[in-house]
Amino acid sequence: MEDSKEDGSQFDFSLMSTAEVDTLEIDEAEDIDGIGVLEELTGKFLESNIQERIPMLFRLTRRCVVFLLLLSGGLFLMFSVGNFQMFLDSDLNLLLFLTTSVSILLALMSLVSSAVSFICVFVERRIRYLFFSLGFIVSFFVSVVFVFFSRGVNMLSLGLVF
Repeated sequence: MEDSKEDGSQFDFSLMSTAEVDTLEIDEAEDIDGIGVLEELTGKFLESNIQERIPMLFRLTRRCVVFLLLLSGGLFLMFSVGNFQMFLDSDLNLLLFLTTSVSILLALMSLVSSAVSFICVFVERRIRYLFFSLGFIVSFFVSVVFVFFSRGVNMLSLGLVF
């Protein structure tokens, strides 16, 4: 049971079991198809057509807003837990300052993202960007609440100096 290869050498199938030979025949049949099962699944599930249709600026601003929202929420949560865990006053003031700074950045990015999504409503003619803009407006108000709360608590902890 010898078969000739493309380069003219001989291959001995006598050392292989019938299951291994059948597997080789299946692999050769998949190679003939041109598209294997893995490539077909990759094409169906990992196709980036959805991401290609969303404008790049919108994707970047949306990801920045999500990151800053999670960061400010985490800092606020760390301040809340640290208050009950008896963190040092300097550490709590630092957390409040960081929460204020990140929340101001979040407010600015939310406004920019809302403007970009309004532009995408008219350019792309899709209503889903309007829903994204509503989410950005909500994140703007959340960031404003974080700013006023953290700045107010920081001023109260340092003493009211006008």
